[in-house]
Amino acid sequence: MAAVARKRLTHKEIKVFVKNPLKDLMVEYCEREGITQAQFVEKIIKDELQRLDILK
Repeated sequence: MAAVARKRLTHKEIKVFVKNPLKDLMVEYCEREGITQAQFVEKIIKDELQRLDILK
């Protein structure tokens, strides 16, 4: 629990619903690449914000 409390100091939680096939593919990809689902979602958000020139 302490780790979650520390993480909340620098991170915000997102709760989303995605279609089952997309979630399944994401889980497979993350397992194959050795990353967490949180890392995957953070990367796609960052990449898209950079593409839109919102994040430098």
